Amino acid sequence: MKNKFDYIIFCLNIMFIITFLYFLFLEGIGHCKEIEQWDTELEAGYSLSKGNTDKEELYGSIDTKYLYKTHEFQLFGSIRLAESNSIRNEETYTGKFKYDKALNDKVSLFVFKGIERNKFKKINIRYYTGSGTKYTFIEGLSLSGAVLYEHERANSITYDITRLSIRPKLKYGVFSFTLFYQPNVVEYKDYRIDGIAEVKLPVTDHLSLKTKCEYRHDSMPEYGIERDDMRFLTSLVWGF
Repeated sequence: MKNKFDYIIFCLNIMFIITFLYFLFLEGIGHCKEIEQWDTELEAGYSLSKGNTDKEELYGSIDTKYLYKTHEFQLFGSIRLAESNSIRNEETYTGKFKYDKALNDKVSLFVFKGIERNKFKKINIRYYTGSGTKYTFIEGLSLSGAVLYEHERANSITYDITRLSIRPKLKYGVFSFTLFYQPNVVEYKDYRIDGIAEVKLPVTDHLSLKTKCEYRHDSMPEYGIERDDMRFLTSLVWGF
């Protein structure tokens, strides 16, 4: 192994393999008829501005969850492209896999892996992997805590970072709010805050209209990049 980070990634990958083996063999791959729920959402949003500034923005994502007994698997991917005055100023790709094991009605354990590329924030590639636990106080209100290990290449420089991730989440009716606070465990001045508030209004049994506000803060971004981003987005969501 090249360094401590490589060793951690290797161990966490082994955890993922064990998780899948447990799911496929101990739970029984032949019992697929006992699947409790499939839940998939396709989201698409587009905005167009003309006048002093000509701007186009396109957003798309897929979020698939598979619930089997006390196991939940989630696969998420998104793409965001934008142009202003015919000049590309946003190109972001994200992907994430998460496995959640419910111990009881209140507590669950989870592991996750993800990847991100954001050309205009000078993030060539960012891999992260980690694990944690979630506690549900009441239906719609939960708190998660996790440790994640991050490998990032930005401006031809490589960073290996260990972060804590604290995530309160509130969902009430058509409204939901999620907040992530992710400090570097070694350098306390290095932290990220992501806040997402959204309202999802059903139009039909399968189609919904979603309005979302996103706020992102990076205390130590790459040189020339602003610390704060805020975005408002309206999109259509097709669920099945």
